[in-house]
Amino acid sequence: MIRKTGPILLGVAGFEVTPTGSDRCVVTWWESVHLAGPLPAAWTRPPLGVLLRVMMRVGLRRLARVIEDD
Repeated sequence: MIRKTGPILLGVAGFEVTPTGSDRCVVTWWESVHLAGPLPAAWTRPPLGVLLRVMMRVGLRRLARVIEDD
């Protein structure tokens, strides 16, 4: 588990790796974060979740391209 205590993000994140075969696995990433600052976490968590999902999709697509090129 990673605890986020920075000046922008607060919360926790982590991942689990589960083998599904001799050469495959499933990685599950989870986060519960909100913006630090004067606004309540309940207000910042939903839009931040959308942003983080978009960032994760972009990162995974880039990783897939690197893996396919090898």
